[in-house]
Amino acid sequence: MSVDLKNRLTRALGLEISPTLLFQHPTINALAEQLVEKLKPTAPKTSEPTPEKAELRESTIAAELAALEDLLG
Repeated sequence: MSVDLKNRLTRALGLEISPTLLFQHPTINALAEQLVEKLKPTAPKTSEPTPEKAELRESTIAAELAALEDLLG
């Protein structure tokens, strides 16, 4: 189940996610904080992301985390 979640998050967020990330951050909140940190830009970009893209990315994270909560019961 954790591998499936890792793969879904990788596809949805376009991030390279370590297979151990889910074990290193065992709560939904800890995982979400780590993913948000990974999504922060590391270098200045020439164009700013639109609020719509940021909202879409946040809603994708929220949906994946909700699916995980449902699976965990």
